[in-house]
Amino acid sequence: MNLLLGVGFLAAAIIMFMWAFATTRRPDPPRWVRHESVTGGLALVFTMLLPLGPGFLIAGIADLDSQLKELGFSGIALLIAMTWGALCTMRSLRRRIVGGELLPGFDPAKNTNSA
Repeated sequence: MNLLLGVGFLAAAIIMFMWAFATTRRPDPPRWVRHESVTGGLALVFTMLLPLGPGFLIAGIADLDSQLKELGFSGIALLIAMTWGALCTMRSLRRRIVGGELLPGFDPAKNTNSA
C-alpha cells in the first residue's frame, strides 16, 4: 500500500505543479491567480505533497516483500498503471506547454510575471 501511496502523491504533486506553472505563467493569467494568497496556497500544497511521495516509496521498498504480498497481482497492476498514467500526463502537459498550446507566446527567457 505504501508503494501505491508514494506513486500517487508524487504524481499528484508533479501534475499539480505543472498545471500551476502553466496557469500562472500565461501572458495574461486569470484574475484569481494574480492574488498572492492563491499562489502561496498552491506552493504550500505542493510543498506538503512532494515529500510524502518519496517517503511512502522508501517505506514500501524497505518492506518490499510484505508490500508485494499485500498488494497482490491487482495492486501491482494498479501501481504500474498509475505510474504509466502519471508519466503520460506529464509528457502531454510538457508538450502542450513547450508547443505553446497552453501558453501561447510564452518565452521563459522573456517572462516577467512573478509566481
